[in-house]
Amino acid sequence: MQVFTQDDVLRFIYNEVDAKEKKSIEDALRLNPSLLTLYTELKEVVAKLGNAKMEPDNSTIDLIMAHSAASKMETSH
Repeated sequence: MQVFTQDDVLRFIYNEVDAKEKKSIEDALRLNPSLLTLYTELKEVVAKLGNAKMEPDNSTIDLIMAHSAASKMETSH
C-alpha cells in the first residue's frame, strides 16, 4: 500500500491530483482510518480558511500609501 503525506491529502482536497493518484488516495481513505482522520481534519481547516476574512491592518495601508506618495513625488521632479 502506498503511503500518503499530509501534502498529498491537501493536494487531493484542492483537486490538484491526477486521476490515477485521486483513485489511489480514495482507496487509501477507505482502508486507512488514520488517513481518513487526517483528511477530515484538513478538510475542516480548509473550510475555515475559506471563510476567513483577510484584510491588511490600517497601519499597513498607511505605510503603503505614504510610500506611494513619496515615490510619486520623486518621479515628478
